[in-house]
Amino acid sequence: MKIANNDMKKNGNDKLRRVTNKKIIKTEREEKLPNSKDAECRNTNWERELVRRVRMCHGGDSIFDFIDPKFKTYLLRRARDEDNRYDDCCEGNTCHMCDQRSAHDRNSWCISFESVNAYELKKYNNTKALFSIIHEITKKNMKDMYNESNFLKRGWSSRKKLKELRSDRCKLILGFKRIDNVKGDDVRSSHDEGKQPDFLHVVKSNDKQEMDMYLSKHQLICFVHYRLTPDYYPYEKNIVCYLYEIQIVHEYTKMGIGKHLMDMLINMCRSINLNKIICTVLKKNVYALSFYKKKCAFQLDESSPDNFASDGEPPCEYEILKRQI
Repeated sequence: MKIANNDMKKNGNDKLRRVTNKKIIKTEREEKLPNSKDAECRNTNWERELVRRVRMCHGGDSIFDFIDPKFKTYLLRRARDEDNRYDDCCEGNTCHMCDQRSAHDRNSWCISFESVNAYELKKYNNTKALFSIIHEITKKNMKDMYNESNFLKRGWSSRKKLKELRSDRCKLILGFKRIDNVKGDDVRSSHDEGKQPDFLHVVKSNDKQEMDMYLSKHQLICFVHYRLTPDYYPYEKNIVCYLYEIQIVHEYTKMGIGKHLMDMLINMCRSINLNKIICTVLKKNVYALSFYKKKCAFQLDESSPDNFASDGEPPCEYEILKRQI
């Protein structure tokens, strides 16, 4: 009986060893050749974590971390047209008209873009003037339209707009055009010796004089306010890029800036695997509706209020549009 028990124990140990060895071999194979599903899962988790961090706005992220650096500058359409006119004039040969062109002229028509989160800007006291400029551009472009549409049954509110622009979740793209030959420029900063000042360096200096100097030489002519947010019901599990607004100083409209800014957002969404951009547009803003629908391939989103309008109910003053990526 004791011998039988020993045999059973031995057989059991042999079986356990075989099973254990199989598990070890299987584990080693999996380590050498990772399961495609596991790799896909890890990749998905990494993408979700990336979106979560970008969405939180606390990491000092920039849109230029995710898109081609070529988007950092934009030559205004007028300047490109003038270049073409010069080229047609001289047909590749030198002439007096072409000789008059200079880097100075081209720089005066070039926009440089900066990416920053409101969460970061609010850390520094020298950014109050910048927020004020952003607010004034928005107010000049939108106040009358908000009031005429009675947007959200309250019209324009400077207090609410400033609160929106200063939200921790607000992500900004700022477009600056260099102002040359500033008169009365007696104040010299550390950036004045032939070098272009770095916007973020100026912000982090927390020096009001430095910021005033920068803004005196660089006009803010456009900006984008966007956020990463959950989609509307019933797709709340999906994170989308919500475009709060594109604002451009009136003198610089119809020069291709809006399309350039939209291309930046589209490229960012592709880079971090977001599949939709949505925006709210007032129906009275016919130029914006035309821009989004005709130039940027936006269409009515399923969540737009007119999709749920009842008979006899007055139409909503805005539409929610989407751009599938």
